Amino acid sequence: MSAPAELTLSEPHAESQALQIPVAKEPLPAEATSGAAPGPSERSRQLMTELQSRGLRLMDPSAGLPSRRGGAGPSDHKAVTIDGVTVMIPVHTAAAFDSPFVADAPGPDGRSVLRHASIPIASIEFPQTPKFYALQTQDGVPYSHIATLHGRDVLATTVLQT
Repeated sequence: MSAPAELTLSEPHAESQALQIPVAKEPLPAEATSGAAPGPSERSRQLMTELQSRGLRLMDPSAGLPSRRGGAGPSDHKAVTIDGVTVMIPVHTAAAFDSPFVADAPGPDGRSVLRHASIPIASIEFPQTPKFYALQTQDGVPYSHIATLHGRDVLATTVLQT
């Protein structure tokens, strides 16, 4: 891979500081985003911050786990794994609709190319639907109605819902 270029991303407000994110001329290989590294790189942390601030447009709105606008649970966001860290990124917000960040449709393994202004900048991953979602109780209640996967490693349930 060739040396990364610099991409300066800034908030729409004049008084805010611009973030300098090194941009690879090719997407990061999958091994670079899912290894056993001690933590995300500085570049990845800056990218996570920028994505959480500006949101993400999806070429395939059904990418990853289900989400919706508003309400309880996983709403307005999608879980995205960057450099081995799963973060919630806005996808159903006004900022996300205008975001310069776009995720290509993921492959069967959940991997996708993240682009900024159509330039590939990273490899990201969406969590896949867990196998237990296909199961149900003896009474016919789908397991997905009992517990919902909110991200790669966050499982939630509601004890009392009125």
